[in-house]
Amino acid sequence: QVNAAAALAQETRRGAESAIFRGKSQAAAYATSQRLQAEAEAAAFLVRLHQYRQLSAANPAYLNVLWLDEMSRLFARMREAGRIDLLDHYLTGDGLSLTQFPSLPRKK
Repeated sequence: QVNAAAALAQETRRGAESAIFRGKSQAAAYATSQRLQAEAEAAAFLVRLHQYRQLSAANPAYLNVLWLDEMSRLFARMREAGRIDLLDHYLTGDGLSLTQFPSLPRKK
């Protein structure tokens, strides 16, 4: 019984050590991926900032062009996701008859 208890204790300890190692490895991998992603986003931001500064010096209305470009991309993504719909079929003789509620966010 003593040997069986010692073997069980050793097996439990190995399992716990394995779980700790796995957790530390996963945390390190996640931290590395987050750091790399942040560095890539920061580099992309600096490139866009440099481009903006160059183009806005030559064209003062460049910020408006940039805004319209970003909004067009956002509207395209929203349309693909079914979040934007035409209002034409809600038009009646009395005006706009809109009683539709926005859909709830999808669960992941």
